[in-house]
Amino acid sequence: MYAAPLPHLTDNEGDDDELRGDGFMTAFQDVLANCPWMPVVGNHEYAAGAKLGRFLDQNFEGWGPIAGANVTAAERAALAKLRVVSTATSALGAFVSTGTHHAAGLHGGEAPSGSSRYFSVDFGLIHFVALDLNLYYGVDPCGDPCKAAQLKWLKDDLAAANRNRAAVPWVIVMSHFPLFCTGCYAKQVAAKYYASDEAERHGNANATAQLLAQEMGAAKAQAAVGAEAEAASWNRTVEGGSDASIKDLVPLLDAGGADMYIAGHWHYYESLYPAKNGATGAGGDPIQKDFVDPSVTVHVTTGNGGPPRADTFNESCPGPSCGRIPATRHQSVNFGYGRVTAFNATHLRYVQINNMDDSIEDFFFVTQSHHGPFTSTEDGK
Repeated sequence: MYAAPLPHLTDNEGDDDELRGDGFMTAFQDVLANCPWMPVVGNHEYAAGAKLGRFLDQNFEGWGPIAGANVTAAERAALAKLRVVSTATSALGAFVSTGTHHAAGLHGGEAPSGSSRYFSVDFGLIHFVALDLNLYYGVDPCGDPCKAAQLKWLKDDLAAANRNRAAVPWVIVMSHFPLFCTGCYAKQVAAKYYASDEAERHGNANATAQLLAQEMGAAKAQAAVGAEAEAASWNRTVEGGSDASIKDLVPLLDAGGADMYIAGHWHYYESLYPAKNGATGAGGDPIQKDFVDPSVTVHVTTGNGGPPRADTFNESCPGPSCGRIPATRHQSVNFGYGRVTAFNATHLRYVQINNMDDSIEDFFFVTQSHHGPFTSTEDGK
């Protein structure tokens, strides 16, 4: 059984009066028609005025802002007029085109989430979990209530997955924003910039682009109500979202024995050796230099599937995690995607494939003789 997780595939589908989204879906339709897929929500699903509306509509939740979204009555009314109408010529076609696989969020599994922001689904030997980390980086204003709901659900979902390990042995968790990676603990990067369109076009931690974006944000803030809040959002740095997401999520990943964590956002590829979790995005020292019976979650960042430009591993240096972090195993700025193959209960393979010529950038096997909860490996414990 294999799958191609998609933590960073397309940006701002609503741009250019929906032409970008139409072009993407047209180009990708042959893949979508033949391969189960589960999109993971990121900062770009909040762009182009959609405020998650487009993402939720694809997943049976309907258009319009979610509970807690800070939208005006005028914005709410405008979104209500944008309801998508299927052009399918059959009832089955309409059902499929609306995003049937995300119905698992409402109806699937032992612990359905009730939401397509975060949900899980079993494909073959793998239990896939999709998480929403927008809540940690200031992208989504729902904030603490949504965090609490997601954490409670994740705990229940992983517990249910562990009870089902005999049938579905592997657990892979995904999100748009990574937990541990080179640059994840970037004190020099404003959180608002990190999650912005400018970061996608100019690089997640490019200092020149960041200053330009900050000036643009400040100028807009001067003419808007809540200028103080706008300015304060530029003062928050990536480390805040990184620290909070690690503190909340890593203990649950350990308790649930999550085998892999695959993320994107950074426009590069990086695989890490099993390592001490640590308390920051820079992670800790490697525990081992292979993937034989790892006692922690294996982390991979593959965010260069098709963004406007690649990042480097040294932008805006010096910084606390520039160049590489202690557990870095392999790095690449080539555009590419990841493929996971679960051969059986003990052997799983990850392959990073280059877009240009389908060559293999990297691959490794994870072998696990016993699936289940991990013992804490935080620094100092």
